[in-house]
Amino acid sequence: MAKSRQAMAFLLGQDGRWREFSSEIYPRMMEEEDFSAFPEHGGKMIRVALVCLDEAGSEQKGKMDVRAIDFRRCKLTPQGAVDPQFREKRAALKEELAVLTGASVKKNAKVVHAARRFKERRYRNEFSWSPSVSEVQKLSALIERKTGGALNKREVLEKILTLTASA
Repeated sequence: MAKSRQAMAFLLGQDGRWREFSSEIYPRMMEEEDFSAFPEHGGKMIRVALVCLDEAGSEQKGKMDVRAIDFRRCKLTPQGAVDPQFREKRAALKEELAVLTGASVKKNAKVVHAARRFKERRYRNEFSWSPSVSEVQKLSALIERKTGGALNKREVLEKILTLTASA
């Protein structure tokens, strides 16, 4: 029996409040497709949380678990679409990281590969962000409401903090 998966995408507004996207936006945000979903935020850098949920093990029927979370920055065009130059720059840096990661695995594990570390830091600084604890608390409460209690706020908070601390 296949596990049930659910994906959610949230926008953190300038006022510090989270807003859920429609379910069709999640895959488009993951692929960073060109779309004008945010005309009200045109020309700005937005902060997004992409959350992937899985159904918990069979002994916990109806329960969900946060499998992955990605906090992204997205630069928008004046029309509210993901900026193509920003998207290309992100893709190029991801590709460089993949090449460096593959190369470092083949070599001596004791050697520190500064190029990879610097690119990872650059990627985090330019294309992702770390939420504050209060932002995570608000997001956890929203996820709890959206899952209808399949996840409780404390479980979500703990899982998000664990995932972001290990990133």
